Amino acid sequence: MFKNKILLITGGTGSFGNVVLRRFLKTNIKEIRIFSRDELKQDDMRKKYNNSKLKFYLGNVRDINSIKDVVKNVDLHIGYRVHAHIFMNSVSKFSILISEDGRAKGVKGVIGGIVLDGFNTFKDSFIAKVLNKLFDSYDRFTSNKYLKIEIINELDYEIKTNYNRFINSRQQIDNNFNIMKQFIEQLP
Repeated sequence: MFKNKILLITGGTGSFGNVVLRRFLKTNIKEIRIFSRDELKQDDMRKKYNNSKLKFYLGNVRDINSIKDVVKNVDLHIGYRVHAHIFMNSVSKFSILISEDGRAKGVKGVIGGIVLDGFNTFKDSFIAKVLNKLFDSYDRFTSNKYLKIEIINELDYEIKTNYNRFINSRQQIDNNFNIMKQFIEQLP
């Protein structure tokens, strides 16, 4: 499924990015591009994994100039940055958005696409709050342990349906653009 494919992970140096990276390093994927704002974490990952499949790009998904060259030849994008998901769909690149909050659900409602839950639960107990204050590395979210399976299932479904949701997502972007264009043209 992934042979000769290029994967882009936005927010790739965070805990989510590392989980996705470790799982895809085990596949026959051609290249994995890590895109993030944190140069130090990128260098740490480069040393930790020491893998020729990995390519690192420094930038911010909100800056079009820092991401537009990175997406060239990308076959699949996975990330939890809403900006990146919208951008990837707008340039007709296949994207899976991992939801960390309501913004991702809102994007799914507007442009569609594939949005998966990255977390199952949020630890809100008093002890969890104290641990979060004491330790920077304490995570109050419980990751979705089925995320890898869900991603693979979603990719299989898209292939079987000839990328129907992806195509519909692109059409929604075009429709929304046309509606907004008409609205702006009517303004005095």
